[in-house]
Amino acid sequence: MTTSGEHDVIYTINDAAERELAELTAGAGVAMIVALEGYIDAGQAGKLLSDDLLRASRRLVTFDTDEFIDARSRRPMVTYDDGAYFDLKRHVLAMDVCQDAQGVPFLLLHGLEPDYRWDRFVTAVLALAERFGVDLTINVHGIPVAVPHSRPSKFTTTATRGDLVEDTDQWFDRVTLPAALATVLHVRLGEEGRDAVGIAVHVPHYLAQMPYFPAALGLADRIASLTRLELDTAVLEDEATKTIDEVASRVTASAELTQLVASLEGQYDAVEAGRSEASLLISDLDQSANNLADEVEQFLAQQRPEQK
Repeated sequence: MTTSGEHDVIYTINDAAERELAELTAGAGVAMIVALEGYIDAGQAGKLLSDDLLRASRRLVTFDTDEFIDARSRRPMVTYDDGAYFDLKRHVLAMDVCQDAQGVPFLLLHGLEPDYRWDRFVTAVLALAERFGVDLTINVHGIPVAVPHSRPSKFTTTATRGDLVEDTDQWFDRVTLPAALATVLHVRLGEEGRDAVGIAVHVPHYLAQMPYFPAALGLADRIASLTRLELDTAVLEDEATKTIDEVASRVTASAELTQLVASLEGQYDAVEAGRSEASLLISDLDQSANNLADEVEQFLAQQRPEQK
């Protein structure tokens, strides 16, 4: 193991995993996916994708969470039973090596978004990216938008170079908003002339508080198109189908919900076809549409309690 304390950033590198990565890349560049928890992630899209990718991965870098995470604001969970505590869920902030279906490696930066020392953390990640030969960084998350679940996922993308992404259909005008750590990393990469892309998948706002697998699947497909990685999405595909079926079941059982979704479908189709300049921001929706969120979430909680 190699430990670094440069710039007060403490992390440990798994030397064996680094050697394996070097053998797999053979000098070629490697992509890095960034899916940190703590910023906006509607439908848990980024986390669901990250969890799926971690099913077959190897830890490469482990950051010292005491340096970055406020444990009192995000306390670790522990189980109590029969007079004893056990199964302490320690905070994680790490970088793993994953492989696609063809054995092509890529990196995944995951865990909790740091509370402290953003500049120092970003500086460390930049140094690690240089060390491991990262040639493209992709940040992923979900954002709540007034779109229906019955239409294909759309995306808002950002890039440090205009030719990194094929489409420029953003669906949003200029806006100023609080930055995520991944956004700071994106900006720093651009300042250093490195390639980076941000992918925000649009999640139906009324499903933003539940695990929404179609959004995670959309992110995986988008990454594949950008990197040519052949990601194994079988689990995500299965869960996405179940999610859509469950939501559709609830909607069709209610005339009011059917009407609300139909209204969103009409707005979605008109905006996409260029027939309308209507905004898809949540604030522009009629309040009645927000009632769908409570209806669907309660229904899905009853059907799939393990996803609560």
